[in-house]
Amino acid sequence: MRYITTKLTLEKMLSEFRMDWAMMVAKLGEKSPTTDQVQLMIQRIKEFLGAINTHVEQETLTWVSEFKTNLAEI
Repeated sequence: MRYITTKLTLEKMLSEFRMDWAMMVAKLGEKSPTTDQVQLMIQRIKEFLGAINTHVEQETLTWVSEFKTNLAEI
């Protein structure tokens, strides 16, 4: 069940990122992005990757903890 929950959470995060990205690109129209706009876009990528990495790390640590507990019980 945790695998499915994690998968759904990551898919939701990806969908939110894609929508945010589409809105950022739409605001550009036909123009090239300014330096500030590029920095905002890169910041959004950084936030997305940070959130994904944090979620995966937390899930992995929880899994390791449960695995060790179950192994000790055996």
